[in-house]
Amino acid sequence: MNSVTRHGEYEELQDERGAAAWPELIETARAYRIATEYHDWQGRRVEVSAGTLTSGLGPVRVLRADLVVVTMAEDGWDDTREAIEAVAPHVPSVAVSLRPRPAEPVGERSVAYFTTAPPQRAQLLADGLGADVAAVVPALGDRAALAEALRRPDVRRAEVFLVEVKAAAVDVVCEEAMARGVPVIFCDNVPEPLPGSPDLDSVLLELASEAMVAHA
Repeated sequence: MNSVTRHGEYEELQDERGAAAWPELIETARAYRIATEYHDWQGRRVEVSAGTLTSGLGPVRVLRADLVVVTMAEDGWDDTREAIEAVAPHVPSVAVSLRPRPAEPVGERSVAYFTTAPPQRAQLLADGLGADVAAVVPALGDRAALAEALRRPDVRRAEVFLVEVKAAAVDVVCEEAMARGVPVIFCDNVPEPLPGSPDLDSVLLELASEAMVAHA
């Protein structure tokens, strides 16, 4: 949650990560070309908090980037966009939602879809698969819950296990599939730009062309 406090001629935005940056930190940030203040959409001057300036290497990564891709932005990304603009206003950004896409055709077979997404989001993703989804299991990151879900009747009726490629409990699903003789199809996560964001493929192709020219 953000709070606004007035200091002289401008308003200073502070958040739960800490108070305003102290002079030595501001000086160091500016030495590394990290912006220490910006103007928000209302034209207010906003100082970047100490928590933001010291949050790992995030600002350095943004400064070195030619493009920032913000994933899973479907629930809003205003705070992230403001943080990017505060550090590097010249760097373009694209907000995307990640959509599952099977690595091979599923056909008319019924599938059980395994994901790390929370239940409501998992159902939305499953609805967009264009497949006969017999079961949705939003427990790929929880081994105990996953083991229980694999015993559900709707999961046992599925002809294919459709699984996100995650470093979670994928092995649990694959071992169960092998034991039952059920094929496993992995899912890619395909980025889709949100309305109002530029087309990601076009932006990447443009960057690639610029890089080729620069290094020709």
